[in-house]
Amino acid sequence: MADKYRTFIGNTFRTVITITDVDGTAVDLTGATVVMLIKDRNGDTLHTESVTSHSDPTAGETTIVITSTETAALVTGCFDYTAVATLASGEVWTAQKDQIEFTEI
Repeated sequence: MADKYRTFIGNTFRTVITITDVDGTAVDLTGATVVMLIKDRNGDTLHTESVTSHSDPTAGETTIVITSTETAALVTGCFDYTAVATLASGEVWTAQKDQIEFTEI
């Protein structure tokens, strides 16, 4: 299930994503890379966050963290994001796709 996020420029952004298959069974993230891409409306990438050490890999759970320094470098606005997992087997799973909004404090 995708989530629309709101956060402030200069704050740390943290979210937990659980990746499941169509039957709701957790996808094993052992050895996987999960990437969160944030893009503007033109499709230009504003930020890429890559995770290889997962919160609970066998339960399909990973935590995405964008540091306060990284969010401080972004501009205000509402952007598209996609979280994609590339498993150790080479399989690719799009885990989430929605919007993230960055605003001034």
